[in-house]
Amino acid sequence: MSRLNEIDSNILQTGAQINFNSPEYSYLDGEFGQNPNDYVEVLIHDEEENFIESGIVDKDDYIIDGIVGVKLKTGTILRKFGYDRGRYVVKYNFFRKLAGSYENLLVDENQISFSGDYHIMGNGKIMTGESHNDDTSRELSIKENKYLIHEISPSRTELRITTQNIRDKQYQSDFFNLQRGKKIISSTLGNEFVRDPVSFTGADLEQKTLSNQIELSIPTTTNMVGGFIYLNDVYATKALEQTDRTPEELIEDYYNEQTDSDYGGS
Repeated sequence: MSRLNEIDSNILQTGAQINFNSPEYSYLDGEFGQNPNDYVEVLIHDEEENFIESGIVDKDDYIIDGIVGVKLKTGTILRKFGYDRGRYVVKYNFFRKLAGSYENLLVDENQISFSGDYHIMGNGKIMTGESHNDDTSRELSIKENKYLIHEISPSRTELRITTQNIRDKQYQSDFFNLQRGKKIISSTLGNEFVRDPVSFTGADLEQKTLSNQIELSIPTTTNMVGGFIYLNDVYATKALEQTDRTPEELIEDYYNEQTDSDYGGS
């Protein structure tokens, strides 16, 4: 059952099958469940389909099956929400976070996001610090980590959204990156780099060169397929000609030459 009306559903539904691995659709970033930003929302209704409440499904309560799809443990999900008996109508939404989150933010009086320790007073106020201190504790407020719909186009195919008054770097940069063709991705801070292998191929996927794979200290995702990566301050040390030899053999020869050069080999 869809929450879209018939007109909107006809606009979005084409019936076409797509290949998530192709460069054309790489911006979708793979099938549901392949992206860490994927999550399932549950909506619980009574038998008359009157809405009761909604929430986020634990990842342990559904299984991704490549053939069947997503298998949900509805009984377990209902019990976790406190519904042990009765009959209910349960609906699910499958989302992928592009910006914002279902998790709320804490902000101070200047609308700056706060991520430290906090405590809740008897009157319900949220204050900074593990325990209350009249001199240092500051009041916090809760804001939804979401963006606001400012305008809907007459064709109902476009939205104009805007930010809330939230001063948070991640919140603002996610919004900014939604409309950018180029994105800046920072490597892991400190000395502990998580290097992901990245393969580079030409127009003919079977014609791979020696430099077909490198490791980058940035998180790589499928939506990078078909794009460009710019590496600053990179220089070439040697050009290798295309031969019938395997990349492994060429790499071995290259390192042998380097070893001979470094240690004075003949």
